[in-house]
Amino acid sequence: MMTTESNAYITKLKATLQNSQIGNAEEIVREYEVHLHEKTYELMLSGRKEQDALKEAIKQMPSPEEVAVTFQLTNESRNRISPNGKILSFLNCSILLLGMILTLLYAGRGYESFQPIWSTMVDFKWQILFLYTAAWLGAGYLYGLSNGFYKKKRFDKSVAAAIVPNYIFMIVVIAGIYFGWTQQWFGFLLQSSMFLFLCIVVTMSFYPIVQLGHRLGAIRGI
Repeated sequence: MMTTESNAYITKLKATLQNSQIGNAEEIVREYEVHLHEKTYELMLSGRKEQDALKEAIKQMPSPEEVAVTFQLTNESRNRISPNGKILSFLNCSILLLGMILTLLYAGRGYESFQPIWSTMVDFKWQILFLYTAAWLGAGYLYGLSNGFYKKKRFDKSVAAAIVPNYIFMIVVIAGIYFGWTQQWFGFLLQSSMFLFLCIVVTMSFYPIVQLGHRLGAIRGI
């Protein structure tokens, strides 16, 4: 839905960002273009004609100069709150380590008082999976909301590094199905093929889930 007006806005936005030496200018322009289309569709759903909706959407968008100034003024503060890859990896590894400790306690059968706790965790396995997935989505959303596209590539590398332990752990679990240790340690996974399948799918989707969260946060922050 590109018209003379929208093309002019996008072209000016791109030129202004590049002249202001804003990093990730191309990516920022693409996101603003998507946001412009979404605003237009929202106005069309409210009953406006396409051309009128597009003109109103452009009016509601910040001017290219305002966008450039916003990124220039907030770069320093964004740099201070940019997520540290080491912290992100540490938190995720801590969660996985806690899970491994709980699993060993259960597999060791030496802590009878722990059995009710394990049983409760198994009963709420779907909720735990949902909350863990939501945490990854939330991490991307908060970064996008607070930082937009500032140092996006660095954030992507941090996320990729933090997710690696999840991939390794899932490979170990899948291999354990063949060698037998999954039955001993994660028997509940084999009791529900749907849950096991969803765990695999969700684990492989963590990175795009974070990207989705970032996209939603960045659009919300515009």
